[in-house]
Amino acid sequence: RMPKSHAVAIATNRLIDELVLRSSRDGHTRNYYDVAVLGYSNNKVYSMLSDEIAFLPIDVLAAQEPRKMTVEFEWTLPSGATTKVTEFVPEWVQPMASGSTPMYEMFVYVSNLVKDWCDNPANKDSFPPMVINITDGTPSDSSEHELIGITERIRSMGTSDGKTLLFNIHIGNDDSCKLFFPRRDELEPRNHFAYLMAEMSSLIPETFEDAVMN
Repeated sequence: RMPKSHAVAIATNRLIDELVLRSSRDGHTRNYYDVAVLGYSNNKVYSMLSDEIAFLPIDVLAAQEPRKMTVEFEWTLPSGATTKVTEFVPEWVQPMASGSTPMYEMFVYVSNLVKDWCDNPANKDSFPPMVINITDGTPSDSSEHELIGITERIRSMGTSDGKTLLFNIHIGNDDSCKLFFPRRDELEPRNHFAYLMAEMSSLIPETFEDAVMN
């Protein structure tokens, strides 16, 4: 058990750590990824990695030495027994939570970031951008129609390799409603916000299906 803001920070830090590890080759970091992390609360959108809202090459992140946060998890084994596991996760971003949830404004910033990145000739044949929105709140600055419109705009941009992929992760309060990569028919009887988040998301590409199913 932990505050939802801590769960969001842990998920973000583990993802950045995995990207750094995947970029490490023969003692060097290859620039396979550009990374931006945006926070949004209290009617503000801000970068959580640098002083300005922009992408950072993965080698810049890898050169940093963030302090390690200690995280304890309890895993349930196939036998039904439980075991505690301690992880030391680099803390590139820290938990923050206050005020409102300006999700629409955040997606406007993301739209501009994605457009500039895709318009860069150096990226024209790259794997398209991937946007992951991790939230524990309900949007406070827009209608559902506006949210669907801005996320459709983001998903319409891309490179010669495909369109931008946008995924939403909602950390809610209801332990009984746990859905991963849901089908539409699984969402309709559930809460309305979960359905909206799915409507804003990309479909899983066929090339990802094996990884998702396993």
